[in-house]
Amino acid sequence: MSMIANYHLITDDELKYIKDKTDVYEFFAEKQIEDSPMYCCVYKLWHALEYLMTESSTGENVPPYSGITLGGEVFGDDFGYGQPRYYPKWDTKGINKGLQKLDRAWFDKQFLKLYKTFNEKEIYPGNWSDNPLDEKEGLWEFFNHLQKFWDKCDKEKLNMIAYYD
Repeated sequence: MSMIANYHLITDDELKYIKDKTDVYEFFAEKQIEDSPMYCCVYKLWHALEYLMTESSTGENVPPYSGITLGGEVFGDDFGYGQPRYYPKWDTKGINKGLQKLDRAWFDKQFLKLYKTFNEKEIYPGNWSDNPLDEKEGLWEFFNHLQKFWDKCDKEKLNMIAYYD
């Protein structure tokens, strides 16, 4: 099994609906459509992305960036790797503002600074290549995709749900 990070953008009505439920996994499973602009999956790379943003491998709270993978308010049943979390639309603005400040130059510098410690710090999923160039572009693509997703959430004034499965 693996810990895969999933994000969904949802309306106020959908948020109200799922907050009143305890078993919401089926609601999300039906919405995991790879090409949907309302769904984002960063697969097993969530920990590497968080580490690049916070320089913490332990889940230490380093606002606003730790909020991207560990923030939100818990609700519903445990999906196996914890309860899902929701970010009300008024909370996503601050996270997005900080996230949009992180450009490609920042990413490249941060990646080269921290990559050599990925295996030592046990950054999930582990077994990172000895050659950083093997991993850099893939991580950038997921980071950039997540940035765009948070930006869409903020600009369209949607709520976000995050969970691991």
